[in-house]
Amino acid sequence: MKLRTPLYDIVGDGGDGGGGGDAGSWKDSLPDDIKTDVSLNDIKDISGLAKSYIHSQKLIGVNRIPAPSDNWSDDDWDNHYKSLGKPEDHKGYSLPDLKTLEDVPETFTLEDGSTDKFAELLHKHGISKRQGDAIMKEILETSINEHRESLANHETKVNNAVNELRNAYGDDYDANITIANELIRKFGNDEFSDFLKESGLGNDPRMVKVLVDIGKNFMEDDGRGGAPRLDIGGAAGAQAEIKRLMVDRDFMDALGNRSNVGHNAAVERWSNLHQVAYPKAS
Repeated sequence: MKLRTPLYDIVGDGGDGGGGGDAGSWKDSLPDDIKTDVSLNDIKDISGLAKSYIHSQKLIGVNRIPAPSDNWSDDDWDNHYKSLGKPEDHKGYSLPDLKTLEDVPETFTLEDGSTDKFAELLHKHGISKRQGDAIMKEILETSINEHRESLANHETKVNNAVNELRNAYGDDYDANITIANELIRKFGNDEFSDFLKESGLGNDPRMVKVLVDIGKNFMEDDGRGGAPRLDIGGAAGAQAEIKRLMVDRDFMDALGNRSNVGHNAAVERWSNLHQVAYPKAS
């Protein structure tokens, strides 16, 4: 009985198979002038060659940006940044229109040219237009948020100051504030008024109380028939104050209600205002 040698013993174990030779490399069939090209070193078989070919075909017509090098000159870097989208000059960057943003306070404004220096810095360092526009938008939104917070803080300070002064003056609050404002109007100037606003002292209860005390001293009789040294903004100012008080519910209640603890003060203030507002009638 003959024993047949299994087929795999001939071709499957990598031996000489009874005379078979080395199958060799897939590159053996290539011409001598290209089979040793270094670009083929990483390709192991025909399948790998096909994949490489397909990939290279997809890159045809695509602009390829070279990888940066430490040896690049400034011009090389500038050309590289331009290929990535750097605009021709700093004016190529743009801010979004404020109207397109949400909840922008009416008091928020941008001065002409206020962002030019920052745009110049972006351009100097090769930032693309897409990146630069995004950065400038975030900076703008941050500025708007800071402005909004500043307004809220200012409103809080003013409300706190008003509450403190109302507690201190009670029913005489409006009269005393008018005295302080008239003192500033009579003896101050626009520069002083701006100083009070910008420094915040105009909303500082300590400053207001000092102005009220000084104003009251000027309003004392000067020994000539009780004429006040400090009127309340003249006839026009007094008339405006009367109109304002007419829509002040607390004041009008005190004026018309004799049982109100502030009735006498309201009547006196009402009478003094009318004397100033309509001197001929009095």
